[in-house]
Amino acid sequence: MLQINEHGRPSLPVLYYHQDSAWMSSDLFTDYFNEEILPTIKKHFPQQKVIVTLDNATCHPPTLNDIDDLIQVQFLPPITTSLIQPCDQQVIFSLKSRVRNVYYTILLTYVRSHPEADNPYQDFLKFYTLKEAEYDLAQCWDELPLSIIYNSYNNIL
Repeated sequence: MLQINEHGRPSLPVLYYHQDSAWMSSDLFTDYFNEEILPTIKKHFPQQKVIVTLDNATCHPPTLNDIDDLIQVQFLPPITTSLIQPCDQQVIFSLKSRVRNVYYTILLTYVRSHPEADNPYQDFLKFYTLKEAEYDLAQCWDELPLSIIYNSYNNIL
């Protein structure tokens, strides 16, 4: 998971990059590609040729093909993004459902364990910080079954 923010320090279970505009740039994506994507590919597919498919976002520079001889980057044509988006939506829906379930479980546990509080929901919001939410999101992503990702692409394959 990659977090881009315009201020603060990385202290969360996500990769952290600083960008004044908080938008992905070509330089930022190239760094991410070199530091995270390539090592992961090389770990799982040592000395094998791999094709990486990316959409045509402006932050995905064509120079990615020059980085490693074993990695070939293919860019999707512009009109295909809308066709593939439903696949992304299935993965995002599954992830959001899991995060929501974790959030409400923690909320109910907090409310039940603080029956004396005047407004336990408001107290919970002071307890449950963005940092906690990032940890929960990272855990839910790690626990997301690969079958959900694989199955989300069945409609287009």
